[in-house]
Amino acid sequence: MKAILITSSILILALAALRPVLRGRFKPQVQYALWLIAAVRLLVPFESAPSAFSALALLDKAERPAQVAQAIGQTHIPTQSYGSAWDQALREYEQSNGPITTDGGYEGLQAYEQVEYRAQALMRGPTLAQLFDQYARPVWLGGAALMAVWFLLVNLRLRRRLRTALPVEADCPLPVYVSDALPSPCLCGTFRPRIYVTPAALADPDRLRHVLAHELTHYRHRDHWWALVRCACLSLYWFDPLVWWAAALSRQDCELACDAGAIRRLGEEERI
Repeated sequence: MKAILITSSILILALAALRPVLRGRFKPQVQYALWLIAAVRLLVPFESAPSAFSALALLDKAERPAQVAQAIGQTHIPTQSYGSAWDQALREYEQSNGPITTDGGYEGLQAYEQVEYRAQALMRGPTLAQLFDQYARPVWLGGAALMAVWFLLVNLRLRRRLRTALPVEADCPLPVYVSDALPSPCLCGTFRPRIYVTPAALADPDRLRHVLAHELTHYRHRDHWWALVRCACLSLYWFDPLVWWAAALSRQDCELACDAGAIRRLGEEERI
């Protein structure tokens, strides 16, 4: 997991930095396709060949950050306050050895040192590393399950809203339906995709032609499958803000690539 997080973060940052550089120099489809590299890195748990110049190797050679991380991991979480730990340690000592003399002698000083040592031990809880090892995996899996359920519920809610959609006769290889429950046209369905348009789009023949060309390009690019890939990445890496950022950027590039494909099929004179 550590290797995947580090390398995927570097990939996402690099792809985000390349977007303004590539824009206008390469086709939008190429820019969109580059996000496949990050998706493969996130979803396929392969180990790359070791290299002296790899990011992981350079990080391993950075002794100071490693020492700081190790020191933080060995920090103990207090289980109780110092006062309550001291009182408990004092009671335990007096039950075993009797009251501590207060004459300031060596025996009294040694007794207080034993109580102090015991109080520190009572306060010392598990380390951050131990807590991480114990709870990180259940928390990660629980978050992934919740995200997957949330995506499922969102899609089921959309399907329920589209039940009242009516079929439309259109020159299109995919079934076309009209629904007033949508804010904008969309391609919906994984195994049997359909195009849903709004009444406003249906009322204007030119607009309908553009909408159908756009949604058909989504279908030809298999963007309904890539949407599942994005959902899988977000479900597994729900805790990583870089993955959410990459999903948003890749969706923007998806729309740009789709617009470019639609214009190529319609003709440059149809550009709006």
